[in-house]
Amino acid sequence: MNAILSKDHLGQIFPSMTAMARHYGLKLCTVWERIDAGWEMEEALTTPPIQHGQRRNSFRKDHTGREFSTTSEMCRYWGVKYTTFQDRIKSRWTLREALTTPPWQRGSQK
Repeated sequence: MNAILSKDHLGQIFPSMTAMARHYGLKLCTVWERIDAGWEMEEALTTPPIQHGQRRNSFRKDHTGREFSTTSEMCRYWGVKYTTFQDRIKSRWTLREALTTPPWQRGSQK
């Protein structure tokens, strides 16, 4: 048998990426999409999946696990304009980057 073991951010070892994704209540494709988008392993595994009927940009929990009533409230807490946050998420920034990166200054890039 030629199995590839997978290790999560806590150092736990799983027999496969599929088993690791299942352990965190996620689909394997969700984990891979997040990693391909540049998410850190911890964020990719611990961010809850979007629920059926939930808007893609409807975040209620930040990267630290703090919960908010609305996405707007979360943005205010982190000092980021809601529209800036939305643009960053649409551009496939990680949740952490979208909330903690200072506003762009003229001529600078991410």
